[in-house]
This record gives sequence, structure tokens and C-alpha cells, in this order.
Amino acid sequence: MLPRTTPADATAVLQRMAERVRTMRIGELDGELTVTFSTGLAERSADEPFAGTISRADRALYIAKASGRNQVIPIEAPAA
Repeated sequence: MLPRTTPADATAVLQRMAERVRTMRIGELDGELTVTFSTGLAERSADEPFAGTISRADRALYIAKASGRNQVIPIEAPAA
């Protein structure tokens, strides 16, 4: 949750997080293995239940994983 954050700013924050995770070096991992960060991003509409927003973000996360991983996928708000 990033309250009072625009979708563009939220995307930038999440992309910075992804970059940090991507460049982490974990001693227990084989040198050829990397850790990646995928996330879904959903902006909550004023009249949308929180469960609906979480569900859309989760759907976007699965899209990110299915389409190559290591990315931030925003998903559109439901039509009014």
C-alpha cells in the first residue's frame, strides 16, 4: 500500500525495489542464480472494496510472472 501516491510514482518506487533485489548478491546462491522481483500494481477506486483492489494487484502479479518475471505490471481500475 502506497497511500497518496500516483500510479507513476508507485511504479517508480517498485522499479527501484526490483533493481535493488536484482543486484543483491546472496552468498548461499550459486553465482549463476539471481533473485528477481515481480509485482502487480493496482490503484484503488474510491468506491472499490479493498479486496477487489488486492485481487486486481494479484492478477497483475501473475501476469508479470507469466510474461517473463522481474517486472512491474500495473492493472487498470475497473470501469465506473
